[in-house]
Amino acid sequence: PIITQVYTKGSLLHLTMSEDTTCEYSTKGEFTFGSGTRMTGDNTRDHEAPLDSKIYYVRCKDIFNNLGSYKIYP
Repeated sequence: PIITQVYTKGSLLHLTMSEDTTCEYSTKGEFTFGSGTRMTGDNTRDHEAPLDSKIYYVRCKDIFNNLGSYKIYP
């Protein structure tokens, strides 16, 4: 999965993915999928998280269990 768009609006971080995914994040550093904080939108292209950090470590998994890892500076 690939991030196609990242933006902030109000107090939310928004991600749009290239395909349906489930995403998790951490603001403290790298993590394994399953131990992060779940973003909104399971098995969708659009995901949100509260905007309360300067760095987000994000992992997204598609329906084939392909995993993408990203470091985002909103």
